[in-house]
Amino acid sequence: MSPSTGLQVVWQIAALEAGKTGFAEIEPEHFLAGLLQFRDLDAPALTRAGVDPARAAEAATEAAKVSAAIDALAVNGGRLLRTIRRRMGQGVKPSDKSPIHRSPASRQCFEKAAEFAQKNAVETITTVDVLKALVEGEAPLPDEIAGPLRAAAARPAEQSQLLQEHGRLVRGDGEAARDKAHRIVAKALLQALGEKNCRCALLVSDDDLLCKEVAAAVADLLEKSPAAGTLSGSSLFDLGTLPRPDFDRAGKSGAHRAWEQLFAEATRTGSLLLLPPIGEHDRRWAGYLGSCLTGSRSRWLVRVSPAAFDQWMAKDRHWSRLARPVRPPDDLKSRIPSEL
Repeated sequence: MSPSTGLQVVWQIAALEAGKTGFAEIEPEHFLAGLLQFRDLDAPALTRAGVDPARAAEAATEAAKVSAAIDALAVNGGRLLRTIRRRMGQGVKPSDKSPIHRSPASRQCFEKAAEFAQKNAVETITTVDVLKALVEGEAPLPDEIAGPLRAAAARPAEQSQLLQEHGRLVRGDGEAARDKAHRIVAKALLQALGEKNCRCALLVSDDDLLCKEVAAAVADLLEKSPAAGTLSGSSLFDLGTLPRPDFDRAGKSGAHRAWEQLFAEATRTGSLLLLPPIGEHDRRWAGYLGSCLTGSRSRWLVRVSPAAFDQWMAKDRHWSRLARPVRPPDDLKSRIPSEL
């Protein structure tokens, strides 16, 4: 099984990390350090680093996916990288110029990553597979490094109570995902969330029923499909009935604090949030969410009216930088029976 373009870049970074500190082999910690640096690379940076321009965009997309996976662990990447370098210290590599290969522990980690890739029915090992193997596998990482990662990975099942209290867990029944049109829109939303710096996917539509059908398709894909990418296995919570903050009241209301807690909880658990829609006259609600978007690492789905998006959201600096619009096909609404 071959490594993806992104993993080849991470491999090179890991080799540099090992070589410059005198290690004879590339240890799992070096690969983790490589992942933490790879996540910030875009296509131009990858091209400058020697990646074939024709494959740089593909590698940049992979960098965005592994970045999202690291964000979902709610760990400070910069601090973790410094911990790795301090903890590893200096190796005892001889002064010859022989190539640096993977250590037995790193090979074991790659074998676990290959198992994850096979489960997704692909022939390529990706950076996300290696990250998952480092976090969930049995790589002999020291507790100072592995502890925060594995604690974060184990957190979702324990800490989703707040989301369950204030929202509704969206479950797919298979029907929505089998509908080709709904599946196409759901995949487009998840692909948007896989882009670098994208925190919110906007479903540009006035159709509430369509939003519900697409949300069910998203839930199906999160549970069963490799198309979910780094969000695979995440839960989708509908917060559509939660009261909005009182924007006429001075200071933070209880609703303000509730939303802040829910955004923090979603970040910790790696959950996806379906937020109340933004209508043509909901400018203050959109402004509030836009300000929250800049300070939150959680990921959202929001239905927004075409009028609201076209008139002012598309030009807003928060939304244009951190959100991606998805417009359903023009004929999709007509496929839904009117009696529903």
